[in-house]
Amino acid sequence: TIANPDPATGTPRTRQQGRTQGAVWFDRLEGCWESDGLIYFDATEGGKPDVPGASGTATTELGQIFEYDPRRQVLTLIFESPSPQVLQNPDNLVIVPGTGDIFVQEDSPAEQYVRGVTREGEIYDFARSIINSSEFAGGCFSADGQTFFLNQQGGEEDTPDDSDNGLTYAIWGQFARTRGRGNGRGNGHGQDD
Repeated sequence: TIANPDPATGTPRTRQQGRTQGAVWFDRLEGCWESDGLIYFDATEGGKPDVPGASGTATTELGQIFEYDPRRQVLTLIFESPSPQVLQNPDNLVIVPGTGDIFVQEDSPAEQYVRGVTREGEIYDFARSIINSSEFAGGCFSADGQTFFLNQQGGEEDTPDDSDNGLTYAIWGQFARTRGRGNGRGNGHGQDD
């Protein structure tokens, strides 16, 4: 409950009052996806400001991934990045059909990754950029769930045709459950499975 919902000039604004009381703070919401009635979204620059100079912008928060259940009105933090090597600025996201994993596409100043995150908070590397360093975006799956389409924005001169055109990839195969086969990094919020 906000004690002063109509604050006078010079007194704490409603958002400051909420944060002081422990309200969740979202920073740069960009990716969102619905699956089985649950809403998944990321805060590209959300999280604790404890990695100075790691982000490509003035903030230092490295990103968070949330699940919202509108039926129960429950918000769950699934993952919060502890370092840029684990996850840096998640942007677009999509749910992997059949596994429920979340593929997040980074928007960071370094190498670009698609990271997989299980609903239990385990993280793993799925893909890394090797053609250029522009960000991945717009990931989605074919109707049968067997092809993952992924874009790379371009704007770099080291693309295969020496242009700055964007690229689209089609990655196909059996997208199997990854639980227990992570990269050994653990998860970002201290939960052990």
